[in-house]
Amino acid sequence: MSWIIARCKNNEVEIFKKSLNDFLGDSVEYYQPKIQYEKFFKKKHYSKKIKKFILGNYLFCNSKHFINNENTQQLKFIKGLQYFLTGAFLNQKNIINFIENCKKNEDENGSLKQEFFSLCFNKNYKFLTGPFKNQLFEIISE
Repeated sequence: MSWIIARCKNNEVEIFKKSLNDFLGDSVEYYQPKIQYEKFFKKKHYSKKIKKFILGNYLFCNSKHFINNENTQQLKFIKGLQYFLTGAFLNQKNIINFIENCKKNEDENGSLKQEFFSLCFNKNYKFLTGPFKNQLFEIISE
């Protein structure tokens, strides 16, 4: 099985999932990390629970059909899809690590806990892209 990352058109994630399931069968696993928070409305004196996907319209898709890059080329015109991110086949290990880290930090509702976003001071981090790629840095204060 192999993970790919799809960018869906605005408000068409469910349409994309249904189209992909119809095309490939029900063998597709999806993952879209989300947060949940309460928004308070001062004037009306009430609050509302809000769910947001942290990656916006991007979602992870896993299927045995994605092992071959040619299969994803056939899927370029699936309803609701904007495009598939390139490079997913080369970064399977990073994708799996990210998804496992997200799932480890989920609450009972499947939303990410606040600890997922916490930064650790005096700990080494590494730039993954850009002009400082592979350079280590440390956060010393906020």
